[in-house]
Amino acid sequence: RLVLPTMEPNSSNHAGEIPTEESLLRALPEDYQALIENGLDSKSKRTESIVSGDEHTWLVPFFINIFMACASFSIVMPSLAPYTLEIGAPLSFLPWVVSFYSVGEMIGSIFIG
Repeated sequence: RLVLPTMEPNSSNHAGEIPTEESLLRALPEDYQALIENGLDSKSKRTESIVSGDEHTWLVPFFINIFMACASFSIVMPSLAPYTLEIGAPLSFLPWVVSFYSVGEMIGSIFIG
C-alpha cells in the first residue's frame, strides 16, 4: 500500500494517510487548478500559448543561427593553419590567429547579429 504525506500541514488528514483529491487540487498552483477545472478551453493567455505553441516560435531562428555559426566555424578553422603557413608566419602563431578569430566572431555577432 502506498502511503503519502499530507499536502497541507493544517489539513484534517493525519500524517501517513492518503490525501484526498480535494486536498491535492488545493495544493496545485492556480494556473493548474484553472486548467483542470476549465479544461483546455480556458481563456487564460498561458493556456492558449501552451496549446498554440506560440511560446516556442523563437526556437527556429535560434537553431538556424546556431547551425550557421557552427558551420562557419567548421569551414574556417581547418583553413587557418595552411593560410597561416602560406603567409610565412610560424606555426606557433596559429593559437593567436584562432583566438583573434574567436574574439572577432564574438564582437561581430554583437553588432551584426
